[in-house]
Amino acid sequence: MLRLFGAGFRAMLCLMVLTLAFVNAGAADKDVKNVVVVFKTHLDIGFTDLNSNVEKRYIEEFIPKAIEVAKSLRESGGEERYVWTMGSWLVDAYLKQADGESLRTFETAVENGDIVWNGVPYTVESESMNRDMFE
Repeated sequence: MLRLFGAGFRAMLCLMVLTLAFVNAGAADKDVKNVVVVFKTHLDIGFTDLNSNVEKRYIEEFIPKAIEVAKSLRESGGEERYVWTMGSWLVDAYLKQADGESLRTFETAVENGDIVWNGVPYTVESESMNRDMFE
């Protein structure tokens, strides 16, 4: 699954997991039954590149790869799932630009719960949110 992403992504993911392990190593809570690891991307339209280039990369590269990873995990029969939550603006942009086959694949991913969105058009600033805001 991780081969779909570059070495930089894999390194960042490993660093994130190791950081979480070290930060929480001394604070074990015996009542914790499940730990959910959430990976978040930040949609920087116009900050990291031209708007059109960023949008094109999401439409042609990131969304199809996310769908492929989610489908692969779901079909493997394990409990693990990959669900990508994105801003509603990006969903709208994808629906307006995707071709027939890509659009059908996207709609299937939505039906399967692999792609979901929130009411915020762009990026939710989760680092400044509390539990109530997430719920």
